Amino acid sequence: MFVKKVRKVNHIALAKFNEKDTLKKIKGEVFGEEIVQAFFETKSQNHSQDLKSIFNDLEGFRKELLALNTKIDYSLFEPNLEQEVGTICKKASSPQNWCEFFFLVSHYINAKKILEIGTNLGVSGQYYLKSLMLNSKTDNDINLTTIEGIQGLCDIAETRFKSITPNHDNFNIICGLYDDVLPAIIETDTKFDLIFIDGNHTYDATLRYYKMLLSNVSEKAIIIFDDINWSPEMIKVWQEIKKTDYSYSIDFFKLGLIIIDKTQTGKTPNDYNLFVSL
Repeated sequence: MFVKKVRKVNHIALAKFNEKDTLKKIKGEVFGEEIVQAFFETKSQNHSQDLKSIFNDLEGFRKELLALNTKIDYSLFEPNLEQEVGTICKKASSPQNWCEFFFLVSHYINAKKILEIGTNLGVSGQYYLKSLMLNSKTDNDINLTTIEGIQGLCDIAETRFKSITPNHDNFNIICGLYDDVLPAIIETDTKFDLIFIDGNHTYDATLRYYKMLLSNVSEKAIIIFDDINWSPEMIKVWQEIKKTDYSYSIDFFKLGLIIIDKTQTGKTPNDYNLFVSL
């Protein structure tokens, strides 16, 4: 714990000291302008009135979840294990500022197809879904695929998503273990503009999902990894991922972004550090 705190303090200090120069460099990269815009808006909370209204509505769902004492069955992973919805939401759902960042990044890069590994209760997924709706001219353009192993969580997320979009073909919630369902997704040859990996926080699983999905990203795409400093395994896998072929990375301490640009070949990746929030 002490080592993690030291690493966090060092990251914050260096990121803030170099922020101006880092942002200038990122702007010159693919999706750089869009990511920097999302960064500034998330950090300053200087949203338009329309976006504030959207975010307030989406956060209303979080408040409803936090008040629920309904129990979810987790016996798939541990016999007789149950947890209350409110507790799950508090511990496992992405914080509001990061959900806003997810929304803004996917909106500004004009993402049309998004894959989320780790639906949980659908808190972050609703942000992705809403951004897709803003990006798309027709319902046929909207494609959110999200995976979750626990049926009770899938049911809650599905109810929420159906309340957001009248066209239930706009999203696909797949209930199943990630290793079981990912091969079928890969076989569809769908090209995702953004992938959010927030599920099995182990070295082997995270690295495997990343490598499996590299053939299913668009020509230019963003892959977001949650909790890259959550454990020694996640720290290790983030360093391993940065040995692969990509355009550049951004380490936000909590999140890691890998940006893919298949139009660039032979480029040495740049690795940047920024800080928004814990």
